[in-house]
Amino acid sequence: METFRIYTEDKNASGIERETAKLFTGATFLTGTGLYAGETEPSRIIEIVTDESEHHAVEALAERIKKMNHQSAVLVTETPTQSEVV
Repeated sequence: METFRIYTEDKNASGIERETAKLFTGATFLTGTGLYAGETEPSRIIEIVTDESEHHAVEALAERIKKMNHQSAVLVTETPTQSEVV
């Protein structure tokens, strides 16, 4: 399992949630304050725990979000994860 995170501006929340739901059955949406190019901005993190084979789907979602938010880039991280549904 892997934990993927997509970091973006905190805008178009409903669109991001809709696009995420098209590709994944579960995700967590977090909000906070980010720092980009020396400036603070509201940020949104989409966290998805899934099989590593879903890497391409995560990248596709990041591209959709980047276009939707008119950004030059979004950050995607991938971390190995041990998980268990209890």
